[in-house]
Amino acid sequence: MVVPFSTVAPYEIEPHHYEIVPGTYDFFDPAKSVWAECDMLTCVCFERLDRVLLYGRYQTPLLKEKDLRAIQLGVGKALMLDAESVIG
Repeated sequence: MVVPFSTVAPYEIEPHHYEIVPGTYDFFDPAKSVWAECDMLTCVCFERLDRVLLYGRYQTPLLKEKDLRAIQLGVGKALMLDAESVIG
């Protein structure tokens, strides 16, 4: 499952939205917040996933554990699951 990111803040911020503040990652816009919209899941084929082109090289950027856990919790809230079943 993939959670999309958006540079547009949700109209109404809910528990399944997670904000990544500007400047946290060099692969996001350094001047705008990025929002994980954890209620908008999509499935993609593993073969379609590839590294992203950053600074002229293909790289595999990673989220910090704190942000990944918050997004996992947001997905759990959107699916009405308890936190333990999401993160385990």
